Amino acid sequence: MSADLASLVDPIVLRAERFFGAAAVARVREVALRVTGRLPAAHANDSWQRPNIFCPGITAKPWYDTTELAEAVVLEQYAEIIKCEFENSLRQGVSHVSPHSQQFLVSQGQWSDINLKLGTRMGPFAQYFPQTLQLLQSFGRLGEMALFSVLGPHSHIKAHCGPWNLRLTIHLGLAIPEHAFIRVGAEVRRWQMGRCLIFDDSFEHEVWNRGARPRVVLIVDVWHRDLTAVEISVLNEISSVIVR
Repeated sequence: MSADLASLVDPIVLRAERFFGAAAVARVREVALRVTGRLPAAHANDSWQRPNIFCPGITAKPWYDTTELAEAVVLEQYAEIIKCEFENSLRQGVSHVSPHSQQFLVSQGQWSDINLKLGTRMGPFAQYFPQTLQLLQSFGRLGEMALFSVLGPHSHIKAHCGPWNLRLTIHLGLAIPEHAFIRVGAEVRRWQMGRCLIFDDSFEHEVWNRGARPRVVLIVDVWHRDLTAVEISVLNEISSVIVR
């Protein structure tokens, strides 16, 4: 990583150390050193888990139950409202677009999204998704990504790993055709309407829609359960200056 990135990240960590104390920010400082290339890469014990930035000491398992994450429980309670807002947005002309930075992962078909979270700011869709955005903004552990993900019929997203092991990914099923699957690690699962799947995206994962209709899920990243409120506040600042 360039010195320019270090010049952006270091003041964030130093400010947090002065305010919260070095011990409270020690793990985040290690992450910052790895992100900026000043500390050698660490590697997970599980061959399925291969993020670019691995932080030791974080619980590592590919799948989580809904009951293990309060945000997932809430999303399921509001699933019908979220689905209605998505469908209404399409009727009002909001279009989902291809995430160009991720198109190299698509080996077949089409993958597009409606991005609700751009950097540290919510995307330009507040008028179409008022209740969904209000719900997301209530999540104290809301991470880097919140979007409606649309995977077209007969599409495939290649196996890949997320950038670091500091977040958990929630998929809320909104439109689920037959023959749509996701593999995380060695296990393949199916989405269900109005239900959440939760996984650690630092583990290798792969997605298929072999059905005749689009698969739609709301994807929400939340910071890992093992992180403290102080660590999350600093990571939110760091992630806002890192382009992934």
